[in-house]
Amino acid sequence: MDRRRFVIIGLGSFGKPVTMSLHQMGHEVLALDKSKKAVQAARSYCSRAAVIDVSDRTALEKIGVQDADVGIVGLGSKIAASILVTMFLKEFGIKEIIAKAVSIDHGHILERAGATEVIHPERDIAKRLAVQLTEPEVIARIPFLEGFALLEVQAPKTIWGKNLGESRLRSKYHLTAALIRRKDENGEKSLPATANQVVKKGDVLLMLGKREDLEMFRQDTGESL
Repeated sequence: MDRRRFVIIGLGSFGKPVTMSLHQMGHEVLALDKSKKAVQAARSYCSRAAVIDVSDRTALEKIGVQDADVGIVGLGSKIAASILVTMFLKEFGIKEIIAKAVSIDHGHILERAGATEVIHPERDIAKRLAVQLTEPEVIARIPFLEGFALLEVQAPKTIWGKNLGESRLRSKYHLTAALIRRKDENGEKSLPATANQVVKKGDVLLMLGKREDLEMFRQDTGESL
């Protein structure tokens, strides 16, 4: 395997693990972020790391970004900054630019700005969720990109007798019910989590959401995650 030169811009929950993996594989990795704390931590798992204002084209050039074979932009919800950095990387002549998008429209703009590949965390989560739901074993907790998790929780008393549309899981907590597990005299069965599906006492919900939303749900309902 040829050793390649990567520049990772943004050391959040996307950029950090990518940086670690590439470094472990023996590639040269330049990691950049505006957070001193993130950069200090990154120095232990990359070739070089620096604190930088990613919106400063001159600063990026001075640090040597243009020498990378591949640029990876993981700036999360900082939409304007991610678009600007992607454009800079293209102007520097980097042939392969991978950027993370937070929406379909954001992804389209990143492609126009020069990204050769766009990563959509929520779409990727959905694909992984679909695969997991076809597996016979039940998975209680799975970490995902950008703070998402798939968890099994007992249906709280507050939503017994209500259908999922009335439960406000989505409108109040921004959570998506993926599946309902229910036991009866015939054993355990899995039910589709449709809006009209009524939740009963003893049901177990398989839910997808951000950790902070799941924590809010836990606090409001007193359920243990």
